[in-house]
Amino acid sequence: MTPRQSLLEAKQAATAQRRRLAQRAEATRMRISPTRLKADAADSAREQVAAIKNDSLAHIRAHPILVALGAVSLLAWIARKPLLKRAPTAMSRLYAWVSGNLGFSEWLANPAEDEANDGEISPPEMEQKEPPHG
Repeated sequence: MTPRQSLLEAKQAATAQRRRLAQRAEATRMRISPTRLKADAADSAREQVAAIKNDSLAHIRAHPILVALGAVSLLAWIARKPLLKRAPTAMSRLYAWVSGNLGFSEWLANPAEDEANDGEISPPEMEQKEPPHG
């Protein structure tokens, strides 16, 4: 191999190396372009949302009672103000029924009449018994 051929081969190798370097630089520029980064982020977000959705559905199917209790608890928390407003009346009606001072049908009746009495339920009149003589 003559020095001239060796110089030509080195020149061709350097040109090929520059071409590969330029191709790699262009590929890198394409990978870090804002459009490509946005698309990659959107794809990643879609994949994560799909994974969370699938995991949630699997959890719901595996534990339906716990999920139902959680939903009821959330609804009770959302409606807590109206529920707490009615709670004293409802509890006093329940206590009156349990203690035998209120019939079942009266317990189920609309408590609107009781609200006029500030939620208090008056027990039935007690019979006055005469003390035993003796």
